[in-house]
Amino acid sequence: MSTEMTKTYRPNVAAVVLNSKGEILACHRFDKFVGWQVPQGGIEAGETTLEALYREMQEEIGTQDFEVIGELPTKVTYDWPEHLWRDGYTGQTQTYYLVRLADNASLDLNAGDEPEFDKVEWVTMKEFISRLTGFKGHAYKFAVEEFSKLYPGIIR
Repeated sequence: MSTEMTKTYRPNVAAVVLNSKGEILACHRFDKFVGWQVPQGGIEAGETTLEALYREMQEEIGTQDFEVIGELPTKVTYDWPEHLWRDGYTGQTQTYYLVRLADNASLDLNAGDEPEFDKVEWVTMKEFISRLTGFKGHAYKFAVEEFSKLYPGIIR
């Protein structure tokens, strides 16, 4: 007999990071979630989404040298595979921000206590979407496409 768990979603923040050319920063994970993604992470208790954004950007790519262009008006929610359910959560609900790195910003993939990325590349939106795989891929694709509609011409 199977027991159904009520779906509960971990609050999360994610950043579609652009450079001055409008290219997206594709971040390659090397841990158990191997694949391409954007910087993202959980929102800690008492933290606003903007505070979480700045903390996650520092932890994951080692910089806070960026400007916030905008925020998606709706959250993006996805389910985790059952083997990843933890702490009472079955997935994540993400607040997405579109940000632009300063031209002179330097990145440090080892800035956080537990590095997640082994490399980053600047790519076009089409190239970024083509690299997406796994259970999170549709969320990233949706966010990038929505930002391209909200801010026409800003993403290459």
